[in-house]
Amino acid sequence: MAALQHIKAQLAELLTEIGGILMDAVAQLGGALSSSTVLMLAAQIASLHNIAFYLRLVGMAREHIAAGDFKPWKDAMVAKLTRRL
Repeated sequence: MAALQHIKAQLAELLTEIGGILMDAVAQLGGALSSSTVLMLAAQIASLHNIAFYLRLVGMAREHIAAGDFKPWKDAMVAKLTRRL
C-alpha cells in the first residue's frame, strides 16, 4: 500500500510539472498559436492540474484516516477549500 501511495504522489508531481511545461510553452509561443489551439492546451493544463490536485487530496485523506484524525482534517480542508473558491 505504501508503494502505491508513493507512485500516486510521484504521478501528482509529474502531472503538475507537465502542466507547468505546457503553460510555459503557451507563453513562449504566444501569437504563434491559434486561439483554438490555446483553448485546447488550456483545457489539457486544467485537466492535469485537477488530476494532480485530487491525487494529492486523496493521498492526504488516506494518511489522516490511517492516523485516526480524518474528521478534524476534513473539516479544516473543507473550510480552506471553500474560502479559496
